Amino acid sequence: MKTEKEKIIISSIGLFVKNGFSKTSMDDIAQSLKMSKKTLYKHFTSKNVLLKQSVLYFMDFNNNKMQEIISSNDNAIVKAYNIFHFIGSVLLNLSENFLIDIKTLEPDLWKLIDKIRTKYINQNLTKIIDQGKEEGYFIKEPTFLIINTFISVIRGNVNPNVVLQKKISIEESFKGSIKILMQGILTSKGKKVFKSLNI
Repeated sequence: MKTEKEKIIISSIGLFVKNGFSKTSMDDIAQSLKMSKKTLYKHFTSKNVLLKQSVLYFMDFNNNKMQEIISSNDNAIVKAYNIFHFIGSVLLNLSENFLIDIKTLEPDLWKLIDKIRTKYINQNLTKIIDQGKEEGYFIKEPTFLIINTFISVIRGNVNPNVVLQKKISIEESFKGSIKILMQGILTSKGKKVFKSLNI
């Protein structure tokens, strides 16, 4: 059973990612939980503190989901696809306001997010890429080069400057980038398996 603090965090991150930080008030959060603002402030001294703890919880939750994918018995290509699909679904639920607010209003938090995101990507993708090399699906380029390329893809898509251009959605941009990346790291054997997934 979740604690009162956890319930506040879960409800808050839902509102933050949907409406943005600046457009979500403590009143909105209290109302969504049917509790008083006094109760919110009992656990969090400010909305900024609540935002930070909510974002860290959100990232940890998503990392646990990726760990489940990695621990499956699937081949590396399926794992990579499932990881990318999961990340894409997370990106789809992030509003433009949320991304813009954090980068402009909470730059220190934005830097922390990037640091944690890079750490999680390194941990998770290293296992998949090494597995893919052993299976003969991925090219024998240094793992860190492949991961750095993927991190660049993530940073390029989860970027308010890209969002503001509105020439293409975050989801479309991410999917297109991943297809290009996968075609670049797959062997001929790997490309056949990737093609069979009908992505």
